[in-house]
Amino acid sequence: MKSPLIAFTILLFLGSCASVDTEKNVPPLTVAAYQQTVYNGMPQPIEVPRTDRGPLEIRYFSAGEEPDGEGSEDPPIAAGVYYVRVRQPGDDSGLMVEYHIGKAPVTIIAEPVQEAVYNGSPKSVAARSEPSLGLNAVYYPTREAREAAAGSSAAPDVRGYTRVERAPIEPGTYYVTVYYSGDANYQYTKFDIELIIHPAARRPERQ
Repeated sequence: MKSPLIAFTILLFLGSCASVDTEKNVPPLTVAAYQQTVYNGMPQPIEVPRTDRGPLEIRYFSAGEEPDGEGSEDPPIAAGVYYVRVRQPGDDSGLMVEYHIGKAPVTIIAEPVQEAVYNGSPKSVAARSEPSLGLNAVYYPTREAREAAAGSSAAPDVRGYTRVERAPIEPGTYYVTVYYSGDANYQYTKFDIELIIHPAARRPERQ
């Protein structure tokens, strides 16, 4: 009578061990509660670990949305603050992730000193940006005027300082700020250039 009871007890013990091992082989879901990246013009999903319980349910919510709704399966593209709900199959609560997509930097490429010769036409500075975006330029007649404008909270779109709205024509030295004003996805950036317009060379008088 004892041997069948002992055998049944052993089977129960082995079964409970197998159950414990199975639970140990499926660790709880862990996702970084705060993630960030930089805008690149492409959809950017958050980073989540792989699990053995099947595909995760991931829903993205903008900052103004209620995170208990349906959200969107599509990863965001635009810079901004998002909240992301991550669930494992069979999990009603899930985890919440605060996700920031920062504005991308803009690099202005130009020579810091540029020269031209007077010929009666406006002389613009040469500059480009990476990525390629529309740049603006403000021309100041003195370094002090440019520095004063840069110190303003509205720089470089500042009022009250002497400046040249259009590319200059007359010979002289001009102090130029080339800038990208920034937008929803790109940062504000500027680059200072010194533009020298030399007087036209005089032709030698005929003897």
